[in-house]
Order: sequence, then structure tokens, then C-alpha cells
Amino acid sequence: CLTAEKAISLVSKNPQLFDVVLVDQNLPGINGDEFARKLKSFNPEVKIYIVTGDPSSVDEKIIEQGIEQVIEKPLRLETIKNILLPAW
Repeated sequence: CLTAEKAISLVSKNPQLFDVVLVDQNLPGINGDEFARKLKSFNPEVKIYIVTGDPSSVDEKIIEQGIEQVIEKPLRLETIKNILLPAW
């Protein structure tokens, strides 16, 4: 999606369409923490991974609320594979 708002709208209309979401912590207009909370409100089962260059920028409470993992950049292909393959 081009914007976080469009992604949230898409998920709100089709909450079961997504099994895994990788989201950057720094999105225009919204941070990854808030984005993840909104997605979880539509589909509590979705697995969300927050990607960031600064892991300390992620609210620790979000981990308690069901975020799978905070992944530090640079993101490696092997890391993406390990996240996505079990979802299939």
C-alpha cells in the first residue's frame, strides 16, 4: 500500500486476508506501534513484525499486546524467509 491509512482501510474491510504483516516503525503520519494496534483491533490473530533501525523507539507495551518481534534493520532476506515460511 502507498500509505498507512490505505493499508488500515484494506485490513478493516478484509481482516482475515492477512496472516503476517511486516511494518516499518517510522511511517508517515503514524508510527508502527499505533499501526500495529489498529491492525490487531481488526484481526487479533494477525502476526505483526515491526522493522526499525532503532529498536528502542518501539514501545515495549506493544510486545505485550501481541507483536511477534521487533526486527532491527538492515533486514536480511534470511530473516524475511524465517518469518514468512512458517505462515504458509
